[in-house]
Amino acid sequence: MNEKRLGSRMGRPIRGTLSSYPKEIVEVLSSWRQVYPGWSPKTLRIELALDERFLEKQLPSRSTIARWLKECQRVRLYEKHTQLPTA
Repeated sequence: MNEKRLGSRMGRPIRGTLSSYPKEIVEVLSSWRQVYPGWSPKTLRIELALDERFLEKQLPSRSTIARWLKECQRVRLYEKHTQLPTA
């Protein structure tokens, strides 16, 4: 039986993590991530705050940037910590 669900979808519509921020912020984060793949979400957030283009704008939090990186599959794989050899 094919039954259609009549219930409505409650909550915020699914549009993407940074969809409520200006596209310029997303473009800058994307370009920085390509140029500096080692930058963490914390570093990206600090660089946004220091960029004079965004001084008066609301900026995404570090956790929001991290969620966006994961959503875009731009998360770096980290090597497991190993003990340093002793001499």
